[in-house]
Amino acid sequence: MNWPLFVVEARGGLVGFASGIPCRDHELTGGSVGKLAAIYLLESASGEIVGTSLLRRCSAEAVERECDAMTLWVREANLRARELYDVRGFRLGGARAHGAKLEADEVRTRADLPIVDAA
Repeated sequence: MNWPLFVVEARGGLVGFASGIPCRDHELTGGSVGKLAAIYLLESASGEIVGTSLLRRCSAEAVERECDAMTLWVREANLRARELYDVRGFRLGGARAHGAKLEADEVRTRADLPIVDAA
């Protein structure tokens, strides 16, 4: 079954969206791992509230689908996004890749579900 696409609208327009999928990384076996497949925000909406809202909704969907962990890939140089994920319990998992389409190095992170803000 397909996972939903979550959107955030403000001032009459789309400012961000996110979606999840089952994790397909071959070394992470089992059906209990979800993956944040996409999360995009307009620059003007890149504050913590929109990103956090989308991340929480995708993690809640993963929990509803009986996942106990979630992974995501992020550009290694995207420190702002990595900080957002780190505060919410995502930790580097050792996997790295060079995304040819993005022409950037990426790292995989993983968090146990449900996502909780670290104190």
